[in-house]
Amino acid sequence: MKPISAQAILVALACLSASLRAENLAKGRVATMISIHTTSDPAICVDGDYYGFGHGQVCHTSAAINPWIEVQLDEVVHVRTVVIVNREEYNRHLLVGSEIRVGNLTDLKHANPSCGVSVDEGGVYDCDLWGSVVILRRATNDFANYHVAEIAVFAEKNIAPNGVASQQSDNGASVAAGA
Repeated sequence: MKPISAQAILVALACLSASLRAENLAKGRVATMISIHTTSDPAICVDGDYYGFGHGQVCHTSAAINPWIEVQLDEVVHVRTVVIVNREEYNRHLLVGSEIRVGNLTDLKHANPSCGVSVDEGGVYDCDLWGSVVILRRATNDFANYHVAEIAVFAEKNIAPNGVASQQSDNGASVAAGA
């Protein structure tokens, strides 16, 4: 499988944004990692910059078993698409065996539901799960570093966050549902 370039991902994101009027809900959110290697910063993974050359352009963990990077979305959303941009110049193999999980658990990252995709090179992944946390984690038991250039999450927000919606009745009066 040929690696997907940052350029190709940007084209795909532009098409996705235009067709769904979607935005990257991960951009600027809080990101955390299992560990931080030297001067890496988890915020690099959610800065909206899809360029993945060099340590200053990627999130970089220290070596660990089942390393992970977590993005807090601030609210429960319906995650439709997750874009993972891999490092571009070398160590691309460090994503092999990774999975995307979505849910609300931050302490048991492996317990959140999986999107059911294998992230080996990075790319655009369909997901159909609700949650406030998106986790990228290597599910193999290899002891190694983890490099990721960007995590983008395209989702639908809950349009009735308090469980209350309204509907126009046949006689033109507004009726509250769930109240």
